[in-house]
Amino acid sequence: TQLYQLRVQLSSLQKDLSRLDTLLRTGSATEQQYDQMKTQYDVLKTNVDFMEENTLLRAPFTGVITGKYFENGEMYSGTPTTQSGRSAIVTIMQVNPLKVNVSVSEQYYPLIVNGMKAYVTSDVYSGEVFAGRVFRKAPTVNPMTRSFISEIELPNRNDMLKPGMFVRVSMDMGEVATFVVPAASVLLQEGTNTRYVFIEEDGIAKRLEVQLGKRFDDQLEIISDNLREGDHLVTEGQSKLMNNDGIEIVM
Repeated sequence: TQLYQLRVQLSSLQKDLSRLDTLLRTGSATEQQYDQMKTQYDVLKTNVDFMEENTLLRAPFTGVITGKYFENGEMYSGTPTTQSGRSAIVTIMQVNPLKVNVSVSEQYYPLIVNGMKAYVTSDVYSGEVFAGRVFRKAPTVNPMTRSFISEIELPNRNDMLKPGMFVRVSMDMGEVATFVVPAASVLLQEGTNTRYVFIEEDGIAKRLEVQLGKRFDDQLEIISDNLREGDHLVTEGQSKLMNNDGIEIVM
């Protein structure tokens, strides 16, 4: 390679310069000859240093190579080589510690703080619990899902967990009062992600769009504030209703 050739030339020139220095001391060489060779050596040394700095890749973390896009001797072109559309020579993935991304309902935003403990389990390792801590939470909430991303730093004991694995995360956020309704009462508008229910007001069916939180067996958490305690929720026959249909309550 070019770097190897430059190193050989530099080594040879260094020896010549050393011999010329000896000749200079005995008067067998002139200062001009020495200065000319010293300049050649300095220029070549600068080129070698530049090549070493720009041909040796140092990762900012310890990890494993998961993708290699160039072979030895190939010229780096800068052409996109990864799935993300970026140009790369290799892809390195950190495996210890790992980062776990968790989608959390917006109502828990004030309860998630940096440093709080999180416990991770995987179906691959039954009975194993991995302890980590929250180190970052997103500054914004996704308006479509009404949730935000919380990032957990997880020491990977014995490198058991692998990037891309599905895991479950639990965090102790204390007790939170929540509002739930029967799951069967919540309908999905066809072709959309819109969820809605019907309530009864003075014998009229009123359609209300709702935002869902967690599921608790046959109950669904409602996180929007347009459905309130005391509303008469329609739990049977609601799939046949239209907004403002007349209905009769059967006790």
